[in-house]
Amino acid sequence: MQMALKEIQRATGVTFLYVTHDQEEAFTMSDRIGFMHAGELVQVAPPTQMYHQPGNARVADFVGTANTFPVLSKDDATVVAEHFKLPAAEVAQVPDAAGTAAPDGWVVVVRPESLRVLGPASPRPCVCLEGTVADLSFKGSYTSVKVTLPSGDLVANADLRTATGLALGEPVRLGFDAQDAWVCPAVPAA
Repeated sequence: MQMALKEIQRATGVTFLYVTHDQEEAFTMSDRIGFMHAGELVQVAPPTQMYHQPGNARVADFVGTANTFPVLSKDDATVVAEHFKLPAAEVAQVPDAAGTAAPDGWVVVVRPESLRVLGPASPRPCVCLEGTVADLSFKGSYTSVKVTLPSGDLVANADLRTATGLALGEPVRLGFDAQDAWVCPAVPAA
């Protein structure tokens, strides 16, 4: 049905306004998505931009799983979070500190598909985190790995070869590169 509606829209050139709470449906059906929260339009963007450059942490978490790390400080050279530092020039998105207000602070966001489970021979990424495997959930083409760090939990998507060596309660190392992270405004707890 979704593809048929898209084809009708393309053939007729008519603008559709499609309202849904289903993220997959919104991504499939839309050229642009408007994200609303508490009666306010928070962000309008194409689906790929909404996913990879969310306007704030709430948008990031709503349109897909988002691992967030509070930013302790940031400037033109470095973004400092609790467990790591990132070179600001390599991060996918860092709003201008002087030009963008963030009354609730900033967060670094990394999607589960960008967190790699590291083995002994893995190339060293920009950021390396150590934790304990809290849950393993087979998803077909990958395994979702919940990892507990001293500051909270993360989710990583491990390929099937990497996931076979993981066990509940065992230590695990995760890594990601700066270009797989972005910085966006945090939001107050609801």
